[in-house]
Amino acid sequence: MTTMDSLTASSPKINQGDANSDRRTDNQSSDRTRPIFGGRTISAMGNRPQDHMDRDLLLASLLRDRRLPMFRKQCLKLPEWAPAVPENIPATFRGRAQQLIMLGSTQQHLIEKMRGSIDLAADRSKGQEMLDAMEACPPRGALFSRGTLDKARPCGHARLCPWCHARSVERLYRQLLAGPCMPERLAGKHLIVFRTRVDDSDELDAHDVRNVRNEYRYKLRCLAREIGIEGGVILHQVTPWMPWYDRPEQKRKIFAHVFSMVGVVDNSRVEDIGQAARKVCYDQMLDGRYEIMMLLATTPQALRYLLFGSSYKFDASEVGLLARGPKAMPYGIQGAAALEPWFLFDEQQAWSYAAAMHGTRLYDTFGTWRKSQDGQERCSRKRRVKSADGNEKRRWAFQGENGRRCDDAKGRRRQLAAVALPLYQKVEDRGGKHLGSPALRKALSEAGCDVSDRDARWLAKNLPAMDTRTALEKFTAKRKLYLETHPRIPYHLLERQDASVTCNQA
Repeated sequence: MTTMDSLTASSPKINQGDANSDRRTDNQSSDRTRPIFGGRTISAMGNRPQDHMDRDLLLASLLRDRRLPMFRKQCLKLPEWAPAVPENIPATFRGRAQQLIMLGSTQQHLIEKMRGSIDLAADRSKGQEMLDAMEACPPRGALFSRGTLDKARPCGHARLCPWCHARSVERLYRQLLAGPCMPERLAGKHLIVFRTRVDDSDELDAHDVRNVRNEYRYKLRCLAREIGIEGGVILHQVTPWMPWYDRPEQKRKIFAHVFSMVGVVDNSRVEDIGQAARKVCYDQMLDGRYEIMMLLATTPQALRYLLFGSSYKFDASEVGLLARGPKAMPYGIQGAAALEPWFLFDEQQAWSYAAAMHGTRLYDTFGTWRKSQDGQERCSRKRRVKSADGNEKRRWAFQGENGRRCDDAKGRRRQLAAVALPLYQKVEDRGGKHLGSPALRKALSEAGCDVSDRDARWLAKNLPAMDTRTALEKFTAKRKLYLETHPRIPYHLLERQDASVTCNQA
């Protein structure tokens, strides 16, 4: 059985190069002036399942990563510049506290590197806001205290912040447990994890990232259909990578895409999965670069092990884990959503990664698991990077919808104007004040036509221009209205009235 570490396995020469990168990180960390964890201190490590899951996701994945020998060395003995472990932490948790402090230190160092190269950002103001939010983001994995009242909110940048990454994975875990992964629905089934890596160039582009995501999500869904996966989730992460070269001078850091698929399959198809997966992976050009793990779904915490991973010293043989290859897994289970070492990015790579991955989702569900996201809270960063063609199609769709709404409004207002124009002309002929929107709305309501305040304001503004009568027509209408309200007395009656007045005076 081959471990998931083969994705990160490399030759001793490559490991030595990565160790040099860690040494540069160690030397530069001594210049750090800002405190880690946003000025918070560890008050308790916590023994809840949630705390253990966060530490397995964030820390155990880095400890079993062969690219990080210096990180493991510093976790055993903290450097001089690192904060000390609080004295109230029990001896059984001091090792995990040291690991968490080192993770916070590397995260703070990444933020400082990006602050020093803020000119590489596409938008300096937005880049500065992102770094400030990441620095103040509440950490995970322990209970933290702060001197002042802590009102900081999660930054939401799950592609660069390990704490928000843990929140996103925990949100997905809760959705799956409450939906398709309920114990009664997993009876007689196995959970399966498929993991593969795709090498990229030394610079990321949003358009290329979108193409790679679409291509490999399609390949993974084809694989799921062939091996009988009923429903699952596909996770996509980007990690720094150093490919193998025969000559040392050819070594260079590039980006690599890591795709992981977690799904559920019936027990009757477990024996045929290996052969079917080998055939599909050969057809999809994935042969030799993938890992498969299976675990009985009724195993306690099966989804937790495959999604978050296990601790560094966990014995995977105790839970009956099936993996591809003849070797056992000596360093626990690597979760499908395991944290990638983003702090290995240099300044150019960090800003290129931040611009290309901004707004992309960490996971996408399919099959029977797709319904798990209906009506549930989603990742805080939901915006997706669209290509030029996609943006153009969306713009056309919005323009068409806006045009239809404008046509409907114009038709409705024409009908309202036909009813309101006689009322307006009558008020004008009387010589009263200009008919405003409140009076117009009241008059239309008395006439049996209810209008909104917005339409009433539009009518009050445009009715004067709709009154196209000539001056003679307006004078005639005013004269007629005056005669209706002030009737004329006949001449002969007027003479009799004058005679009666004269007699009364005599």
